[in-house]
Order: sequence, then structure tokens, then C-alpha cells
Amino acid sequence: MGQRNGLQLGVVGVGRIGAFHARTLVGLADVASVTIADADRSRADQVAAELGVRSVDTPEALVDQGVDALVIACATPGHAPLLRLAASAGLPAFCEKPVALDLPTLDAVLDDTARAGILVQVGFQRRFDAGYRAAHEAVAAGSYALAQLTDVLRFALAGTRADRFREPVALPPSELPADVIALLE
Repeated sequence: MGQRNGLQLGVVGVGRIGAFHARTLVGLADVASVTIADADRSRADQVAAELGVRSVDTPEALVDQGVDALVIACATPGHAPLLRLAASAGLPAFCEKPVALDLPTLDAVLDDTARAGILVQVGFQRRFDAGYRAAHEAVAAGSYALAQLTDVLRFALAGTRADRFREPVALPPSELPADVIALLE
């Protein structure tokens, strides 16, 4: 990839979603370079070769390279430590969800990033999922939404008429809780 004026970005984790993010970033005019790291060095090298970017051994090496921001797309247990790394380096970060698996860890990460004054965006890739997009369009059009009650939706629907169903259930949008509608917007 030729040098351009723009951002120097580091991507940590190049599994399915991380490789997708890296591929997207490489194609942006305002991105000068992308450097990647993954716990599986051979995967990092393979994705780097496919995209024409550099790979390094560790997330710390990304920071040492002088990146302007981090994209965190590794396995969930790595999210909090990598956000702390971004905070300690004063780097803005995009992090895939969830940030942490428990509230004390999340609270500590929030404190660290606030103290560092860095920007953090947490990704929710389902917004771009074809199924979610179709459900959004159905809700927006005022038609009935068919909800497959997975554990995530079952949690969101707890206490509503729909939480007693194990099979898909059709509900008019007026009966969907606001947080479910927010997921679809």
C-alpha cells in the first residue's frame, strides 16, 4: 500500500470481523496505513499479505509503531486490557462489543478511559446485519415484526408478553419494548 497523508491505524484481532474492519480501513482515502496484530501470528501474516499491510507481534508493538488509533476486534477477554492499553497510550479506540464480561471490569475500563480522556466507540455490528435491517424496515413500515427469541432478545423482552414464548412470535411494533426498537433503528 502506498504512503498517503492520513491516519496510521492499528487493528488488534483479525478473525472474521477484524479482517473485515482492516479491509474496510485499507480502502479509506483518509487512512495512510493499517498495521495488524493477532494472537495467531500466522493469521496476522496471512491477512497482512492479502491486504498489503504490515503485521506485528503484539498490540504493544502497534502502539510502539506510533499508530494514531486502535481498532479492537479480538476475542472478548482481550477487550478490557486493550482499551486500558489505548488509554495508557492516549489513543482513541474502536472496540467491538462487549467491552467486558462483568460490571466491575467495565467500570474500571470506563474509569481508565475517562481519566485518559480518550474517545472510545463500541461497535454493534448487528446494525448492518441483513436480518436486523429487514426487521428494522418491517418495524419502520408499521408491519408486524417476527422475532426469533434468542437469548439476547429474550433478555430484552423480559417482563413483556413475548418473554413466555420459545418459538418465534409476531408482535405489532407498538408492543415491542423501546430497547428492542432501538436495536432495530
